[in-house]
Amino acid sequence: MAASDCHGWRAVGPTGQQHENSANDIRCGADRSFSFVQFASNLDCAGTGTAKDYVRNACEQDIPPSLHTEAFDLIGCSQPTNPTCKTEMPSLSVVGGSVFLNGAGCVPQ
Repeated sequence: MAASDCHGWRAVGPTGQQHENSANDIRCGADRSFSFVQFASNLDCAGTGTAKDYVRNACEQDIPPSLHTEAFDLIGCSQPTNPTCKTEMPSLSVVGGSVFLNGAGCVPQ
């Protein structure tokens, strides 16, 4: 995918408030890390993004600081031809969540 492709996601948080985020420049690093630039409060990668970099099994403080993120399976970066590496539409674990690519809603096939 192109670095400029914008992947967005929308979900309702535990307080009932809708949250929107998006990301572009999604890539694997030479060291098998995973990184992207995240944009808060929009689905079109607008404004100033925050660069995020993850390595396997490393807990990182996220934004807001009360969140922490840990990557458990980066097989897509370390072994992209492995049969267990899935290349499919992104999904959310939150009921009612939706995903977008370059502003268009994604529909499961």
